[in-house]
Amino acid sequence: MPELEARIKVVLRGRSVDREDPAETTMACGALTLDLVHHDVAWEGANVALTTKEFEVLAFLVRHAGKTCTHQMILGAVWAPGYGAEAQYVHAYIHRLRQKLNDESAELITTVPGVGYSINCDG
Repeated sequence: MPELEARIKVVLRGRSVDREDPAETTMACGALTLDLVHHDVAWEGANVALTTKEFEVLAFLVRHAGKTCTHQMILGAVWAPGYGAEAQYVHAYIHRLRQKLNDESAELITTVPGVGYSINCDG
């Protein structure tokens, strides 16, 4: 039975809650640009090196720009649906993203205390 559970988790890990438009190759959020094909990120014209998970978290937030994304939503889309209680993963990745994007003041990625995060594309 543990092997079956592990196999199911592997299959589910590759699935996303919301399907991307296959024609969509780039996304923009203010001064932030994401290349979905090459996993490249540019912030204010400068390339930013991100890990795969950091890119996936950022892309999820940009896809849902202007909305509050709960820890569970992010975990389910980026990791797997079974990761609903590991909010510390999301906290750690948001912290790293803020460092890499020079967003220490949390103007781009805002925290919604006790709920999750939101990305601000307007400023």
